Amino acid sequence: MKGFFIVWLLLLSFSVFAQNAEDFEFREGKSGGKAVVAILRYKGNAKNVVVPAEINGIPVNNVVGFEDNTTLESVTISAGIQRLGKFAFKGCTNLSRVSFLGEIREMGAEAFARCDSLRSFTLPNGLRGVPSGIFMHCKNLTEVKLPAGMTINIGSSAFYGCESLETIRIPEGIYDIGADSFSHCTKLKNVNLPSTITKISNRAFANCTGLQSITLPGSLETIETYAFQQCGALASITLPPAVKTVERLAFWECKSLKTVELSRSAQIHADAFRDAPVNLVYYD
Repeated sequence: MKGFFIVWLLLLSFSVFAQNAEDFEFREGKSGGKAVVAILRYKGNAKNVVVPAEINGIPVNNVVGFEDNTTLESVTISAGIQRLGKFAFKGCTNLSRVSFLGEIREMGAEAFARCDSLRSFTLPNGLRGVPSGIFMHCKNLTEVKLPAGMTINIGSSAFYGCESLETIRIPEGIYDIGADSFSHCTKLKNVNLPSTITKISNRAFANCTGLQSITLPGSLETIETYAFQQCGALASITLPPAVKTVERLAFWECKSLKTVELSRSAQIHADAFRDAPVNLVYYD
């Protein structure tokens, strides 16, 4: 009986994990003079998939081809894989768990967009920035952990429409909050930006209706158009002395925004605070 159970368990493990070459459509090529494999499409129907580090003894360096797979529930990316391509897991609506066994150097845009079952996510080491649209419309995502060592930006629309996102810690090294990056994150309440941020781009926090406070670093220079449009819960904000420009409609329709502390040297567009009951308080 015990032996039967072990055999059954082994059969089950093979039925739910995809590790064989025949499970994938792939293409062989070269990178840096060495043979590599790019996975183009997953052909199986397993709920739990391990993406292999090698196929036919050749290292896998790029993965795409899981888009709109509604059977997939968990995926493990083996160590050695360097890149996830554009739309790699987009629309995998039942995908709830993603594990990385090694560093990832590059992720394409919208790699995990519209993955409705994701609730938490830890991005792997190796990424220099957060890819554009990576979690766009992941409506049940509540928490994302970003690795240290990032040196570029939060890509445009990275968290657009993540209506359940409650917390995000942006690491030191990030210098730009991209356009629409947190737009329509309606449950995001408090944000502390790192000391390396120099720009908050167009609509970066637009329609974050639950945003109550945001700490702006001394390095910040520019707040672009519509950056905080319709952040209705935001009551006060302090613009650090380095801020040179606050563009048109940056705080449009922030209905609760009553106090803005700023330097007299800042160039504030006449319509920056349109339809906001704001009182400007100069600290110099």
